[in-house]
Amino acid sequence: METTVDFETKSEYEAAYPLLSGKTATARCLKAAEFVDTLFQIANLDQHVFRGQSRSCWPIIATLFRKDFIAKPAIDRLNAHADDEIARGRFFDGYLQWEQAIVTSFAENCLNEGIPLPYIPYNETLKFDTEVVSAYFLARNYGLPNRLLDFTTSPTVAAWFAADVERDSDSAMVPDDIVVWAIREDFLSQFGYEIVSTSWANAQIPQMQRQKAVLLVDTSGRENFVTTGKFQPMEYMIEDFFRSYERIDPLDMPIWRVTLPQEEALELQGILGNYDLSHIYLFPTIENVVRRTLGQFGRFLTVQSIQDSTSRD
Repeated sequence: METTVDFETKSEYEAAYPLLSGKTATARCLKAAEFVDTLFQIANLDQHVFRGQSRSCWPIIATLFRKDFIAKPAIDRLNAHADDEIARGRFFDGYLQWEQAIVTSFAENCLNEGIPLPYIPYNETLKFDTEVVSAYFLARNYGLPNRLLDFTTSPTVAAWFAADVERDSDSAMVPDDIVVWAIREDFLSQFGYEIVSTSWANAQIPQMQRQKAVLLVDTSGRENFVTTGKFQPMEYMIEDFFRSYERIDPLDMPIWRVTLPQEEALELQGILGNYDLSHIYLFPTIENVVRRTLGQFGRFLTVQSIQDSTSRD
């Protein structure tokens, strides 16, 4: 039994979520300029959070619950009790304890090596104390698996992440659309999600501040896992929501999927450059500053580059 929900193609995704993928909630754009205009129109309707992805067939699910991070022995143990809801609940609880052990170890390693942690107070939803939650918010910027979902209050930042198709090695092999999600903040709880990021985090972590980050956690994840035996993506709750309504006025739409063919990504990057968005701006790390510097001067200094440099002084 698979414990995760995963799709290889756009058609597989749309077959799994026909209501969400239909005309009601999906705006299909053909050109980059139209894509940006549509995002701004949606942003002006209400208070939204946005998420950009370079493939539209990717479900919205936290890294901790993706198949890449779930060990086979854990899946085998779960499959041995696949029809036992009590066993599923214990598995889910143990899985989150494993996550906390990882983050606690990360915090201890940072302190042992003299790496400062930002100060972020105790979080009631995550049940982490100040030291651990501070490490938790920091670690997510460097690829540590966690159950937080990255969103942003900026439609252009979300569009930048969607247009960054080079980060996905599979994009060139499997044709797809890029996508930006726009979700009204007042509907997040109906979809089983809660905002857990704070002004403390955005003020102290440069990446979060520049990305205008909003972090969500799935508050219905345990219940959905016990019921279905799978780590369900956000679409699971959204599709259920749409089943309850025969028709929704577009002006009252709680969620939008705005798609664009991947071949328009380069044009979109050019448009977003007008908003001063770049990799180094959104990820202001020393490593990225070094990369930019080497790009400006070349990896190896030559006589000509030295002369060019001195001529600018």
